[in-house]
Amino acid sequence: DAAMKAEDLDNKMATIRQDIDDIEACSNQIMLPL
Repeated sequence: DAAMKAEDLDNKMATIRQDIDDIEACSNQIMLPL
C-alpha cells in the first residue's frame, strides 16, 4: 500500500545518502595528497 511504498522510498533515500557520504569520504581521501 501507499504507506509501505513511502517507507520503502525513505529506506532507498537513506541508502543513497549513505552511498554519497561514502563516496565523498573517498574523494576527500584521494584529494588530500594533492
